[in-house]
Amino acid sequence: MPLTDTAIRVAKPTESQQKLFDGSGLYLLIFPSGSKVWRFKYHFQGREKLISLGQYPAVSLKDAREKAADARKTLGGGNDPSAERKAAKLQLQNTFEIVAREWHEKQAVAWTKPYAAKLMRHMEKNLFPYIGNRAVGEIKPSELLPVRL
Repeated sequence: MPLTDTAIRVAKPTESQQKLFDGSGLYLLIFPSGSKVWRFKYHFQGREKLISLGQYPAVSLKDAREKAADARKTLGGGNDPSAERKAAKLQLQNTFEIVAREWHEKQAVAWTKPYAAKLMRHMEKNLFPYIGNRAVGEIKPSELLPVRL
């Protein structure tokens, strides 16, 4: 029988973890501390896998069902939802601004302090507002050619 919001709200923690199942791999894990976390269990290439969908009540029952449905669609397409989430997270860490700041930090030891500061100011003013939040792999060289620091 599927979960209801009322059943989730009245569920109390016990001495050990407990699971309230909604169906199709979605369940709510209740920790002894009282925190409640949505989990989705699935099989990919013959292996059982598990992803977290967020903490209740920040992620409602409806939202958790939608996230689980999205994960099932990903599985239906032959892809691992966990691997896709990791790839998306890695892409967020590979933005132009993050890479440029790392590059600047490593190169600055060979530069004078005024030059390093000036270069960073120019990047913050002329580059980061426009392409700073984009993934490095999606920036085309033709977009950078007109930039003058």
